[in-house]
This record gives sequence, C-alpha cells and structure tokens, in this order.
Amino acid sequence: MSRTIEQINKDLTFLESQARERPGYFPLEEMAQVANECEAIKWMVGIGRSRNLYGLYQNSLGNKEEARRLFSSSLSLASDIGDLQLLASSTYDLALVSFYESNLADAYTYVKEAEHYARTCNNKYFLASCYNIEALIKSRYGEHDAAIIMLQSAQEIAKNHVPELVGTTLRNTVEIHLLNGEFKKAREYVIAYLDLGSSSNRVQERVNSVIRLATIEVELNNISSAEKLIAEAQRLIKSKDSIIYATMMCLVGSIETKKRKYDDAFKSFRQAALLYKKFERPRLESNAMSCASQAYFEMQDYPNAIKYAHKALKLAEEADDRYTTKESLQHLYEAHKAAKETEKALKYLEEYNELARQDAVKQFENRLAFVNIRTEYEKKHAEAEEARKNTEALRKELEQKELELTDRTRNLIRQTESLAKLRDDLRAIIKSAPGNAIAKQIADRLRVLPDSQSNWDEFEKHFVTVHPNFEKDLIERFPALTKMERKICMLLRLNLMSVDMAKLLILSERNIENHRHRLRKKLGVTGTMNLTEYLSEIG
Repeated sequence: MSRTIEQINKDLTFLESQARERPGYFPLEEMAQVANECEAIKWMVGIGRSRNLYGLYQNSLGNKEEARRLFSSSLSLASDIGDLQLLASSTYDLALVSFYESNLADAYTYVKEAEHYARTCNNKYFLASCYNIEALIKSRYGEHDAAIIMLQSAQEIAKNHVPELVGTTLRNTVEIHLLNGEFKKAREYVIAYLDLGSSSNRVQERVNSVIRLATIEVELNNISSAEKLIAEAQRLIKSKDSIIYATMMCLVGSIETKKRKYDDAFKSFRQAALLYKKFERPRLESNAMSCASQAYFEMQDYPNAIKYAHKALKLAEEADDRYTTKESLQHLYEAHKAAKETEKALKYLEEYNELARQDAVKQFENRLAFVNIRTEYEKKHAEAEEARKNTEALRKELEQKELELTDRTRNLIRQTESLAKLRDDLRAIIKSAPGNAIAKQIADRLRVLPDSQSNWDEFEKHFVTVHPNFEKDLIERFPALTKMERKICMLLRLNLMSVDMAKLLILSERNIENHRHRLRKKLGVTGTMNLTEYLSEIG
C-alpha cells in the first residue's frame, strides 16, 4: 500500500534532522525507500530533499564533489518549482561544503542567498545556521568583531526557536574570542556551553569543553579552578592512548610549570609529545615541545630551552602552522637573549618580525578581499533586485494590457452581435416589402455596414500590440494551421469562452467546438492538458 505525502514527509523530516544533528547517522535503506517513494508519486519537493539528504551523506564521507553535485541538483529543482524551504536548505548546504573547501567567496554568496530564502519563508533553523556560517567566514577574513555580532544574532534566534543550535553558536563564539585573545569572554561562553543539558549528555563534547575551559583558566592564572576541571576530564576520558588524553597531559604540564613542579611538568610534556608523535600530529607535538621550552626558560636552563624550542620550530614548520612557528621563534629569541647570545637572538627576532609583518599584510589583504566579495555580492544582489522589479513591472503592465485587450474584445463582440441582429432585422424589412423604395435604400445601406472582417482587423491590431510574437511563433511551430485555426488560437490566448468566440467570428458554438477539437490534435495537446494554458506559453 503506497503512503501519502504527509507520511513520507514525516520520515524525511526525521532523517534530515538526524543527519544534521548526529554526524554519521545515515540509515541508507530508509533513505533509499523514501527517495524511491518520492520518485514513484513524482513529489518534486520530496525528490529534492532526498537529493539533499544524499548530499549530506556524501559530504560526511569526504566526497565533496559528489555532495556539491547533489546539492546543486536539489537547488536547480527547487528553483524550477519555486519551493523556498528547499531553496534555503540547498543553498545553505552548498555554502557549507564551499566553506570547508576554503572556497570562501562562493561560501559567502551561497550563505547570503540561503539567508534570504530562510528569512522569506521564516525558517528559523536555516536562518540561525546561516548566521553561524557567515560568522565563520567573516572570522576567516579577520573580521572577528563582525563575526561575534553575527553569532549573537544566531544565538538569539536559536534560544527562542531552535534550541538544538544553541551549542553550535556558543562553541563558535568561544573560538572567535580566543582568536581575539579575549580569554575572559571565551570563558563565559564555554561555561554557558557546559551548562547546556544536551551537551552534558555527549561525553566527548563535554571532555573537549572541560579541557578548553581548563586551558583558559590556566591562561587567566586560575590554577585551582583548572585543577578541578582536569580532575573531571580524567574521570571522563576512557582511554589514555588518545589525542584528547595527550592534550590533557600537556595542560597538566602547564599547571605543574605554574606551580614550579618542573620535573613533573617535563614528564607530562614528554608523555603528551609521544602520543602526538604516535598519532602524527606535528602541530600539537610542537606545542608540547614549546611548553617544555618555556618551562626550561623559567628554570633558567637556557641550553635546554633553546634545544626544545628548536624541536618545536622544526615540527611547526613541518605542520606549516604559522602561529606555532612564530611562538617557537619568540622562545628562541628570548632564550638566546637570556643566554647573552645576541647575534643568534637578533636572527630569530628578525625571522619572527618578518612572519609578523607577512601576517599583518595577509590580514589586511584578507579584509580587503572580504570587502571586495561583500561589495560584489551586494552589487549582484542589487542588479538581481532591479531585474526582479523590472520583470514585475513588465508583468503588471502586460496584465493591464491584457485586461484592456479583453475589454476591447468584449466590446467588439457586443458590436458584432448588435450588427448581426441589425442585419437580420433589416433583411426581414427588405423581404417584407419587395420593390419598396425605402426598402431599396435600406438594402443599399446594408451592403456598406462593417462586416465581421472589419471587427477582426480591429481586434488583431490590438492583440499584436500586447502579444507581438504570438502569431509568428505559432506559425513557425505549427505551419499546418489554417487561418481560422490561428484566429481561434489568438482568442484562446485571451481565455475567451466558445460562446464569445462564436459571436466575434459569426460562427456557431458547435463550429467553434469542432475547431477546438481539431486544434488539440494538431498542437499535440492530449489528455487533461489545458489548451489555453498550453497556448499561454507561446510567444
């Protein structure tokens, strides 16, 4: 027994929500069944949503090109049927895949389009999601303050309408405050995230957030609070053979350094570095070495501080990470300076300053690039809006002309009908008085009365001003049509009834119906297809 659209829609909505909220949750058999049912009943919205769902699946596997193809296919279908919800989801998903491919210009264009569709159809989920992605894009371009404002808007919508997105907005806000070096603000948002009931139910997310908060507390010198958080993380971490455990040990080493327990600190840093090496994470291993270098520096053991800073620098360059590279260069400068090795200290200071200069230039270029992208989008958006307004104005003008044409046509029909009655009356008078001089004068005047062709000529003149290409296109596509059939097509284009066509053309209604029947065959209009609607697509 086939299911209704309502039943299929319920399943699709569930599958979509799970795919977005639970990464990796893709029951392929259920997805295939729903997709086949949508195809079977030709439910176009469902077909588009199914393509989007498969796009999310391909994206989760890392098949970005296939995901983009599916999202684009869904977007094309959404445009054809004019479904705003599907337009919002398709453009949002294209923005997401573009963002993670670092194609930020495309990501920005797609996300602004998605925002427009989500706002138009009042879809709070996609509106908040779009604000999230737009904030991340702005942050990538160095527009951190603008990103924070965007995330505050996303958070407000999420709190009031889509609570499942609150955690995402809080996590993103933390990251951007950390990029700004705003540890107190970052701390506030991590605590808010940990207070969410939903995040507490996911152990891995809670561990990550607890360690992130502990790291912030160390930066703020809140050591007692950091130690309590580390104790909680130790209870939650299931395996000591993991990256998260290595990160915790690196953090433990930093706390022990603050407490001047250097031997314990070095053991923790070494344990973290070995795990990072095992899992091939050179950037994180560089961070562990950098922390060890800083501990040796505080002990005034400058040779070891230099040794570990060199290791950190090598690993940072291997990872192509500019932040840890600069940090290592700074440690080398400070250690050589403290060891009174001025020449070497100046060498590393120059390298650090060069990287800092390049980063400053890059940051300026990024901001300029963002301004250009935003300006280009706004220009295209303004042009599209102007085109839309022009199209709407032309549509209204055409509607008005069609109304005027229809009114004129109905007047012609009334005139034609009146003339036909007048002819009939005059012919009756002439017939009743043969040879009568007055009857002869009436007969002469009857011959000069306007005929039906005169009325048609007037109609055709007005019709051509409204639909200048209709008859030309009709003849090109259907050259076998007779002159009368073309006339009837023109009247059908105005959606006139058979009775009115009969009056204007001075034919019987039966005659008109016979013409319509033949027209359907000649034009290939079969089944329940509406002849008038078919002709409205011509010209």
